[in-house]
Amino acid sequence: PKRQIVVKLPNKLAPVFAVRDFGPGMDETRVWEIFANYGESTKRNSNNEVGMMGIGSKSAFAYTDTFTIVNFHKGTKSTFICSVANTPTGELNRIHQEATTEEDGLEIQIPVNQSDISEFQNRAKRFFRHWEVMPIFEGVPMEIKPFEKHYEGTNWHLVKFDDSYNTPEPVLLMGDIAYEINVSALKWGTTDLDSVSAVKRIFQKGFVLKAKIGDVDVSASRESLQYTEKTINTIIEGGLKAFKELTAQVKKQFDSVPTMFQKKLLHHKFNDYGSELYHLKDRKSTRLNSSHVSESRMPSSAWKKK
Repeated sequence: PKRQIVVKLPNKLAPVFAVRDFGPGMDETRVWEIFANYGESTKRNSNNEVGMMGIGSKSAFAYTDTFTIVNFHKGTKSTFICSVANTPTGELNRIHQEATTEEDGLEIQIPVNQSDISEFQNRAKRFFRHWEVMPIFEGVPMEIKPFEKHYEGTNWHLVKFDDSYNTPEPVLLMGDIAYEINVSALKWGTTDLDSVSAVKRIFQKGFVLKAKIGDVDVSASRESLQYTEKTINTIIEGGLKAFKELTAQVKKQFDSVPTMFQKKLLHHKFNDYGSELYHLKDRKSTRLNSSHVSESRMPSSAWKKK
């Protein structure tokens, strides 16, 4: 899990998107089983790896009719072409095989249209920012800066707002893959109103909830969450826990400053529109009433006395 994969980004001279891992590779029989059959997966009975449904290995077909598989396994390098261009069900052909001293693993190569090269690069910048182990990028000079955490707790964190990238919508992170959280899809059941309000406020821009693989259900396309009872419960419970922990952290910050003036400065900082906490606040409880305003206009002697 800590080994970096290699991501080759397309450029004008080499318009190919490729991903190379350093797992054990597969014997030829397994390659045929996995890539020639929908629903086949090597990860069916494990929650330690992303994948399970046997769909991801064919996901290149969402973009192209033909892609290349290069398999490195026990000193043999085998190259296959996977295609749906000429047959209704698709076909897999081995086109080359040779001895190799390269590490075991697998590489998928996808041809990219010249007009899409920049889009692949831009999407890579956004997609990989949540990854804990950043890939090695080739093909294009690319340094992707991970999101900087502003607050964090048990299985959650807030990212600092960043002008160079759009601040992400609230996401659930599972296996480094970010799934956007659709708050309107949550079914609250008997959840009390205060808890509902807390969860809705915590799921704002910049909030990241982390889940273990298998804690939530995803759609068959693997592109979004499936809002089953398990998924909903994981999100609501995680949101409530995060809200309580964040509230305690903010309270600790207020308690750490000794004077009312410093507390008011801190209050102003949190309520500034550029604050990472601005969208999470309770609008009713943070409105300044007339007594707060009059206090701020008192002369220093009266302020000290008060």
